[in-house]
Amino acid sequence: MKASATNKSLLPLPNDLKKLCKTICLLDAILCQEWEYRYYSYDKKWSEDEEFFQMRDGEGNDMMILFKQDGTVINGFEHELYDYEAELPSKEKLTDKLPEQYSEFIFGELIATIGTTYCIWTDDNNQWTTGVLEHEQDGSEEQLAIFNTDPNTYIKWAVDYYYEGEELSDSSIEVIKSIYQGVTLTKEMITTLAPELEDWDLLKEDINGIGYPSTI
Repeated sequence: MKASATNKSLLPLPNDLKKLCKTICLLDAILCQEWEYRYYSYDKKWSEDEEFFQMRDGEGNDMMILFKQDGTVINGFEHELYDYEAELPSKEKLTDKLPEQYSEFIFGELIATIGTTYCIWTDDNNQWTTGVLEHEQDGSEEQLAIFNTDPNTYIKWAVDYYYEGEELSDSSIEVIKSIYQGVTLTKEMITTLAPELEDWDLLKEDINGIGYPSTI
């Protein structure tokens, strides 16, 4: 499958993607209170009118999403695809025809220190688009797979990453599915997923920072 088809076909509509990012990051905040060890994180107050999502796997691979009032842009980096820096795709081609409202983010210091192997953004019609793609493999297929809107995708991933292969209880699975549906988070739901949670004040702060509805 060509990278261009892979990139866009794995993404829901921008507003749905934002909700899904918050869902995934909420679950990560519950399952892992140490921010530095989380895979996914979200900041609803990245700036006055921007929200920010990040995936970092601790091995140098990274994905960042900036949600603006007038559009959304994604930067991904998968270093394991390339043996040498010289093999990296041209960022100028990847960002060909990138709208001006995304330039400060995509060409800023934060992303420059990480790198770019794929870039996706919404156009004036709120449709996902890309620049010129030179490689069939750019890391997007693996990184964007979590956004297929199926809670079982996150469950399978979390079992491997947080539970070290231990199967989740039926009640935990139901809680995750409820969160995927946008159900308001309760203390009972949290204790089902993380019965040994220690710092409730920290979790409340994280929930507020993500912007997911909660009663705690």
